[in-house]
Parts: sequence; structure tokens; C-alpha cells
Amino acid sequence: MSLKDVKKYYYDVQAQVIAAKEDLQDLNEAAEAGQITDDKLAAIVDEINLMQVNYDRLTYIMYLFDLPNRPKKKKRFKQITSNKAVEDELERRNSTSEQVITENTNALARIRQEIKELKASLKK
Repeated sequence: MSLKDVKKYYYDVQAQVIAAKEDLQDLNEAAEAGQITDDKLAAIVDEINLMQVNYDRLTYIMYLFDLPNRPKKKKRFKQITSNKAVEDELERRNSTSEQVITENTNALARIRQEIKELKASLKK
């Protein structure tokens, strides 16, 4: 997969997130009019949030593609206002590499604990 393919994928996902947010506005209006239940609206919002998380993580990957290799250039790149804003927003949304690795590590620990407890209960 080339960078061109990754960018195309990113822009496709971006268009889907924008479309989903526009649909969410229509759904909110329908919910206010009593045409959709709160449970259905919550389920749809959860789906849109999942799309947003995927988009945020892809945004961080695209940010990393643009990040220069040389430390001196990297420092200047991070000081540019628009780049700083992107980095801050992604950090706020828990989408940086460190946050994703921590989240995955914690999830893996929870899964392993569940498996350990399940095996222990089966032995009884």
C-alpha cells in the first residue's frame, strides 16, 4: 500500500464521518419530534463515535507521515500553530500513539484477567 492509497483511505473515512455527523443532526431533530426512541438514537451515536475514534487515529497516522525525521525540523514542525492544534486535539481525544498503546495494554490486561478468572471457575 502506498502513501497515496493511505491518503485516499483517510479522505474516504473523513467523508464518511462528515456524512455521519450530518445524519446525526437529522436524527436529533427526529428524536426531538418523538419519531425515534432514545435507545435507537444512543445506538446510532455509539456507531458514530466509533467512526470518530477510527478517524482520529487515522488523523494521527497522517500527522506522523507529515512529521519530519530530523530533530531540529521536528521541533519547528511541532511549534507551527496548526500542527500544535492537531496534536492537542488528538491528545484530548486519546488518539496519540502513546495513548493507544496504553489503552491496548490495559485492554489486554483486562482480557487476560477475565481468561484467568474463567479458567479458575472452570476448575472448581
